[in-house]
Formats: sequence, C-alpha cells, structure tokens
Amino acid sequence: MKSKSTVRNNIFRGLAGIVIGLFLLINPQDGLNTIVRILAFIILAGGLFSVYTGLRPHDTGTKRLLLMSGSILIILGILMLVLPSVFSAMGMVLIALLLILTTTLQIAGVFQFRKVYGNTLPWYSYASPLLVLILAIVVILNPFRSAVTLTLFTGIFCLVYAVTETVQAVVEYRIIKKSEQNL
Repeated sequence: MKSKSTVRNNIFRGLAGIVIGLFLLINPQDGLNTIVRILAFIILAGGLFSVYTGLRPHDTGTKRLLLMSGSILIILGILMLVLPSVFSAMGMVLIALLLILTTTLQIAGVFQFRKVYGNTLPWYSYASPLLVLILAIVVILNPFRSAVTLTLFTGIFCLVYAVTETVQAVVEYRIIKKSEQNL
C-alpha cells in the first residue's frame, strides 16, 4: 500500500503539472521560449562542468576534448538563451525532417507488403503515413507556428495529467485514512 508521503508527492506533481499546463496554455509563445531557455541552462551547465573538468590538473588525454566540447556547449547554451525562437523553429524543422524520413519508410513498407501479399491492406494503412507526411510538410513550411501549436497540446496534456494525478492522490489518501481507521 502507498504511504502518505507518496500521496503527497503525487499531489505535488499534480499541482506542478497544473501550473505548467496553465502557463503553456495561457501564453504558448513564452512557454515555448521558456522550455528552450531551460534546455539552454542545462546545456550551459554541462558545458561549464566540462570546461571545469578540463581545467583540473590530470594526466589524461581528454583535457583538450573536454575544453573543446565544453566551449561548444557554452556557446550553444548562450545562443539558445539569446535566440530561443530560432532554436524552437530549428527543432521543429528537425522533427519534421525525421517525420518525413519515417513516413517515407512506412509508405515504402506498405507498398512492399502489398507487393508480397497482394491488395489486402485496409485503406487507413495508406492514409496514416500520408497524413503524417502532410503534417511534416506543414511543419517545415511554418515551423514556428507549429511549435506554438505543439506547445498548446503539451499544455493540455500537462493539465490532463495533473488533474488525474491529483484526483488519484486524493482517492488514495482517503483509502489510506480509511484503512488506518479500521486498524
């Protein structure tokens, strides 16, 4: 059975999810930029740690590699902090290119299956990869607007998760209290 501390953690996660979800829904533009900035801080911290480790006195051959990779990460982190919108759009283009690659392979797989087993596939076997391919092309044509839309969906997902997590925690807490009273 779960403990009360686990239930409190569930409530905390649920409330945090509500705050994040509302933030992303109320202002998706700033929400997206905030996500990029958080990633920038993580990359910047990794770069600083690499440089620090590279500057420490030791006799390994990794000193130059640590200094070089740390410097690149620091520059990338600073650029992401200064230009979050550019990196949001770039991320969406990379996702779109990945979608195009995977859907092209999926469509080729459907045609290969059809060649081997005949015309036995349902219509949605063709529709699904074509719809994803169209989505990928739309994302490439307007990556920033697509990023904001995905941020809205993320906000909705956070809210749904948070509400269900909080309700579940309250129900579990009541069950724990009831079982304690029965003892």
